[in-house]
Amino acid sequence: MYKYPEVKDLSLKIIERLNKDNVRCVVLTKGVYPKLLTNTEKYGPNNEYGITLVSLDNNFKGRFEPYSAPYKERVSS
Repeated sequence: MYKYPEVKDLSLKIIERLNKDNVRCVVLTKGVYPKLLTNTEKYGPNNEYGITLVSLDNNFKGRFEPYSAPYKERVSS
């Protein structure tokens, strides 16, 4: 979802739609979670959210994960 608003918007719509049918979502990202996901009435209280973090080395990130969010932003989201 990081720096791609259309991906963020579509992801939120998908989570909301699945939750309406009582389907729990488990979401992993290399991006940053939007604050909207804290609204458990809209997105459900049973979802799980996590980040993937492969390396703290910025050279590795630049080479293998160039479009991912900085690790500090991922962790704080």
